[in-house]
Amino acid sequence: LATQSLPKHHLQILITAKDPAPEARLRGLLALGILGAPGSEHLLREQVEASSTRPQPEGVVAAFALGCLPDQQAAAIVSDQLARFLSASSKRQHDVGLALVLGLTTHPAPSQRLALQSLLAAKSVRDVDLCIALLLALARIPNGLDRKSTRLNSSHLVISYAVFCLKKK
Repeated sequence: LATQSLPKHHLQILITAKDPAPEARLRGLLALGILGAPGSEHLLREQVEASSTRPQPEGVVAAFALGCLPDQQAAAIVSDQLARFLSASSKRQHDVGLALVLGLTTHPAPSQRLALQSLLAAKSVRDVDLCIALLLALARIPNGLDRKSTRLNSSHLVISYAVFCLKKK
């Protein structure tokens, strides 16, 4: 239903996203991000925040779906979630943060450029997969990647390795 991008399916997808069956709920949350109907961002944010202390599958899927939403629809919420990820325990929130950034790789998100660059430059981010996802998200943004944001001349070994991995692909 979501891939048809018809707003008339929003109610059915919303019902599925609140279904008591976990598999249906996950499919519904993902469909909300793909459909991108107005108002979807609020339910997705609630699911991500409910997963803030202990990551749950719903929170991870909701984070990915939130990242998939058009930039103009969820810019403030995504910026807030990226800031929370930067200030939270990266080990505890790894899956949620990675899912959010991977969702952002599906489309250009110019309003997130500074937040993504800050996250990439953070010394606490040492996960190669997250660095690769950040670089991919920044690559979709005009002027998102520059020498400063990738820090190729610095000793930030993880980013240098991530760039190396991307160049090999």
